[in-house]
Amino acid sequence: MDDKDPKSILDFGAWLDIDAPTVARPVVHPLTWHDFSCLRTTEGLCAWSAPRCEACNGTEVVWGTAMDPCACRGLVALGRRLTYARIPWTYRDVSISHLTPEGRQWVADYQTNSYGLRFLGLTGRGKTHRMLCAVRGLCERGITARYVSWALWLDDMRQAMGRDDEVNTLRARVERPMVVAIDDIGRERDTDWAQSMLDQLLERRTLAGRTVLLASNLTDEGLEHHLGDRLWSRLRANTRPVIMTGKDWRASK
Repeated sequence: MDDKDPKSILDFGAWLDIDAPTVARPVVHPLTWHDFSCLRTTEGLCAWSAPRCEACNGTEVVWGTAMDPCACRGLVALGRRLTYARIPWTYRDVSISHLTPEGRQWVADYQTNSYGLRFLGLTGRGKTHRMLCAVRGLCERGITARYVSWALWLDDMRQAMGRDDEVNTLRARVERPMVVAIDDIGRERDTDWAQSMLDQLLERRTLAGRTVLLASNLTDEGLEHHLGDRLWSRLRANTRPVIMTGKDWRASK
């Protein structure tokens, strides 16, 4: 057959039955946040997981007239940030909407070198809850934030001494995030070593332009007595107080 002869070119239209039913393409929906599941880890923390986006096969890009961003873009990264934040399972439903207008504004305005917050008040006043609401809001803004129980972190550090890999992992947990939320300052055993750990953490984060949030049952006067003049001066200069009052929510449950 001569390819140059027009008569020899097959007319594929003659081979098609115009009345034959066509096969409908399956409707493919991009991944949404509703597709994510919050799972409980063996440590009692929250981890967010979702199936691969069918619209872009996980590439976050879809082919049309050009390479366009998929509607799922950023959601997988958000799931990673929230998992990285180590939010305790008890607080899996925290939301920035639970904050006061001032708290939401702080989250919206946050940038590198921003001052931190210290949540102070008696037991059960919602300090940890509010602090974790801020952590969640920061993660949703694209900022890395992580929750740390200070007493437990210190215990982990004591047990890891002599094993450099574990010590470095624990240090990274409190030093790498743009914002670290330290809970229960003042509950730890009051030792020179514990104060030295907090002093080093605050100094390294200040020099790196990173922010600290903290929660404590102590008042400012109690923190000054617990931490000493030098460490309290550093903490006071880099945080602003948020005084939590009202009823004990734990006692009312």
